Amino acid sequence: EDLLANPQQVFADILTFSGLAHDANTVAAAVERCKFDGLQKNEQENGFSMRPPMAQTFFRKGTSGQWHSELAPEEVRQIVSDHGAAMKRLGYLAEAEAFLAKVG
Repeated sequence: EDLLANPQQVFADILTFSGLAHDANTVAAAVERCKFDGLQKNEQENGFSMRPPMAQTFFRKGTSGQWHSELAPEEVRQIVSDHGAAMKRLGYLAEAEAFLAKVG
């Protein structure tokens, strides 16, 4: 969500945290080259070696919150069961629990 909201600043913060030298022009160029529509187009034209065999595409939608419509309740329950503590720490658990309460 942070990268979608403010890609240049968040990417610059990641580089800084990683100890990698960068400047505003380099960050802007990298963000431009990694725009989702360009990645999708490149995958369509050239393929993408990291696409799982069962997936039609790797770069599917590029939006936040798609799990609400893409995951079955059983999958969400499993994710919460496996990763609930991390989800709580990162602020995602309440949203998942609300989703599960709504779908039953």
